[in-house]
Amino acid sequence: MLRPETQRCLERIESALDPAHVTQTRHLWSDCQRYQPISHLPLIVFCPPPDYPQFSMDEIQADMQKMLISELAHVLAACLVKDDTLPSIRANYGTGILPSLFGCEIKHFDHETLPAALPLHDTDRIRAHIAAGVPDLRGGLGGRVLDTVAFYREALQPYPRIRECVAIDLADTQGPLDAAEIIWGSEIFASMYEEPQLVHDFLSLITETISAFTRAHQAIDGIPFHQPPNPIGRVCVREDAGVMLSGRMYDEFSKPYTQRLLEEFGGSIHFCGDGKAWWRSLIRARNLKAVNPYQGQFYDPVAMHTACRDAGVMIWQWTTGLTPAQREHIRTGFTLIQWAADVDTAKQQYDQWSQSA
Repeated sequence: MLRPETQRCLERIESALDPAHVTQTRHLWSDCQRYQPISHLPLIVFCPPPDYPQFSMDEIQADMQKMLISELAHVLAACLVKDDTLPSIRANYGTGILPSLFGCEIKHFDHETLPAALPLHDTDRIRAHIAAGVPDLRGGLGGRVLDTVAFYREALQPYPRIRECVAIDLADTQGPLDAAEIIWGSEIFASMYEEPQLVHDFLSLITETISAFTRAHQAIDGIPFHQPPNPIGRVCVREDAGVMLSGRMYDEFSKPYTQRLLEEFGGSIHFCGDGKAWWRSLIRARNLKAVNPYQGQFYDPVAMHTACRDAGVMIWQWTTGLTPAQREHIRTGFTLIQWAADVDTAKQQYDQWSQSA
C-alpha cells in the first residue's frame, strides 16, 4: 500500500503533467533524431522542484517508495519548466546491478553517491563464471531491480497521465566491456594481451547476460523494443571503460559486443572521458540511433556533428553548450543538457535557448 507521502507526490505530478506538451516534445525529438528541420535543438534543464521530499541515498536504496518519489523529482521539475524532457524513471540501483549477479560485493558510500560494485580480482573466478554460463538473473541486486519495476507499474496504475507520459527506462546494466571491467578489475586490460581468448569468452558471457536481463526487465515493464517512447531506443550501452583502449583494441574487444546488443535491440551509446581514439568507429555501428559523449570538452562539436549526421546518428545530452558560430552549423540531430539552481532560473535558461534558435 502506498504511503500518504507517496500518494501526494503522485497526485501532484498527475496534475502537473501536460500530455499535449509531452506529445509535442516526442515529435521534436523524433524529427531531431532523423535530422529533420526543427524549431530549436532540444534542451533539458535539470533543477530541483520546489517543496518536494528529499531523502538520503541510503533511504532511496532501501525503500522502493522513496526511490519512486526521488525518480519522479525530475519529472515534476520538467512539468514546471516545460523544457524538452522526455519524462522517465528507472530502478536506480547504480552501476553494480550486473556485476552483483556475478557475486561482486556492493559498496555503499557515506555521501550521496549511488552504490558501486567491488571487482573480484580473481581470474579463476572469471573462468568459473564462464564455465557456469548466464547467472541467476534474480541474484545480487537483480531481483530487487525487477521487483522495483513491478512495483512502479502497480503504483502508477491509478494515474493515467503518468502512465501515458512517463516511461520506465531500463535499469543501468552498463555495457559489455564496462561490466566486465567492473567484475574482473583492471587486470582485464593486461589479459587482453596475455589471454585474449579468455577476455573474449567473458565478454561474450556478459553480453548474453545483459541481453537476458534486458528481456526480463521488458517482460515486466511492458514497453516494446520496436516502439520506444524515446526515438533513441530503449537500450543504452555504456562504453566508459573503452576510453582506456586504442582504436584497434576497441574494435577488437568492445565494439563487437556492443554491436551484438544493438543488432538485437537497437539503441544508443554513452561514454564519459576522451574517446577520440575510436568514436568515429563507434558511430558506424549498425542499428545505432544516438551517441552521448558526456564530456563534450574533449571534442569539436561541429566535427562530431558532421560525422554523426553522415552516419545517421544523433548526438544527445551534450553538456558543454554551443557558441553562436557552432549553432549556425548545428541545426538538428543534436540535444543538450544544462543545470539550474531552481525552477525560475531553469525557465529563464530554457526560454532564452528556445527563443534564440
